[in-house]
Amino acid sequence: MKGNLKLLALKYLKNQGELSGTEIIEKVEKGTGWTPSPGTLYPLLDKLDKEGLLESEKKGRSRKFSITDKGEEKFTEFQEEQEKYWGQVIQSLRNYKEMFDEEELEDFIYQLEQAKQGNYEIPYPKMLCYRIIDSIKDYEEKSPEEQQKINETLENTLETVEDLK
Repeated sequence: MKGNLKLLALKYLKNQGELSGTEIIEKVEKGTGWTPSPGTLYPLLDKLDKEGLLESEKKGRSRKFSITDKGEEKFTEFQEEQEKYWGQVIQSLRNYKEMFDEEELEDFIYQLEQAKQGNYEIPYPKMLCYRIIDSIKDYEEKSPEEQQKINETLENTLETVEDLK
């Protein structure tokens, strides 16, 4: 997620105007489920300020950041590059659709389309599911004991979530 922090900060500033670092942290947390530390965010904001992508102004006890024209141009460039990249990824997935469960693939393609449109905010539970899927992609290569532990963990998790309905 740290790699996306720059993009998220620029996105929020572009869409919502002037924000403090605390407000950016809150928006990232709300949108992604990840809370960047001030020690990660503020050096990044200072760097973006020095690069001319942002400007800051002291207001009361906090600093307010806003995106510059140069920052908007860079963000737009990135969005165009991402749209092209994600378009290619989505097309590749559509080409291999028959290899996957159709409903799972459609949901995954939907999430990728959201990313292509610059919507990097994935609900936290879905983000966790994607991380779980990624962490067990080599399931078949694991030992029978590891596979059993994965199965038990996922079954228990599913039962707990279903009990909340």
